[in-house]
Amino acid sequence: MSGPTPVVLCGASSQIATEVKNGLLPEIEIIHVVLSAEAGAAEIPLFLEGKSLPSSNNVGSQNYSQKPAAVVTGGGNDDARFELMKDACEGMGIVSWLRPLMR
Repeated sequence: MSGPTPVVLCGASSQIATEVKNGLLPEIEIIHVVLSAEAGAAEIPLFLEGKSLPSSNNVGSQNYSQKPAAVVTGGGNDDARFELMKDACEGMGIVSWLRPLMR
């Protein structure tokens, strides 16, 4: 894969997502930001199938030309929210799921 690695970011704040997105460039490109687990369960499977969403005010780059290599969640996503999104993507292909270790 040449260029930045495409990633979906799941968090609770578009402001924080924008800061994270800017901090990860140029190695990682946040292609889409999900602000709720329910939205993630509906939207992430589309990306894994190679589909895209209509243009929106999403703070991600909206560059859906490549499937995401990873889904990264923030600390606001507890086990239930994380599993809701991950389970919705079961059987959709290989993607890494990353989350902070909260203790």
